[in-house]
Amino acid sequence: MPANVYSMTGPPNVVDGQPALRSVATVIDWEHLHIDPVTQIEANLVQVKQRFKIDESVAKDEPIALCAYGHTLHETWPQIAEFKTIFTCSGAHKFLLERGIKPTFHVESDPQPHKKTMLGPPCQDTRYMLASIVDPAYIELLLSVLPASQLTLWHILFYETPILQALPVGEPLITGGDTVGPRMVKLAKLMGYRNMHFFGFDACADPQTNQTHADVHPKPKTFKLEPYEFHGKRWIVREDWMFHATTMIADLDRMPEVKYKFHGQHSLLREMAETHVPVKRARLPLFMEKA
Repeated sequence: MPANVYSMTGPPNVVDGQPALRSVATVIDWEHLHIDPVTQIEANLVQVKQRFKIDESVAKDEPIALCAYGHTLHETWPQIAEFKTIFTCSGAHKFLLERGIKPTFHVESDPQPHKKTMLGPPCQDTRYMLASIVDPAYIELLLSVLPASQLTLWHILFYETPILQALPVGEPLITGGDTVGPRMVKLAKLMGYRNMHFFGFDACADPQTNQTHADVHPKPKTFKLEPYEFHGKRWIVREDWMFHATTMIADLDRMPEVKYKFHGQHSLLREMAETHVPVKRARLPLFMEKA
């Protein structure tokens, strides 16, 4: 059985008398963001014709760098330049470009308009892998300087009926929560990569400055920072970070064929991963398709 095909054994879970499977979708307060998700999806489906294709037919064992926007990029960015294949998400794109490092792929999923300025100028050598929910103005910016062949559209799994109706039939809907980093991991896995090095995945603030990102974030979340003890060390964390960190490590348990390493001396996620004893967990689907 292919690794990422969900198969139910034993008695099925049942919801309202129908068989059910376990998967994780994204929930966003659209009213709070003042965003119409269906309008954005429909606009982006017109602008970008190329779609993400799943291909794990060839296992790619060369090491790749996957870069989030955590504060430890300040100490680790010179190491990233040593990798032939580099994925970025969020502000890591601009941060690395400003240091002469060109991402191979940039993954974006945030629907908010501030990302247009936060990500910096487009790079001629980067392929942009964009969720169909992103701000259409960002896609317009990319297409103003890049050929359409450098943009690929993929879809987030939502459970709201109007959004599902707007998404195309037969294209993969990537599972996961409300952060882009773990979805970048899933996309890389679905492209066949299985030797992953993580940079800027921290789940903590800088212990000296309380800085939460590698550089300015125009719209940071407002969770309270608080101390946390782990492995005899004191870390500065947010409540949501701890949830995302433990979820990410559990997700990696479900992909035992993937080798991984977290980088950054002051990364709590690195500390958690290095002390983690892998657990054999049931696989969860990395994607679903709309029938």
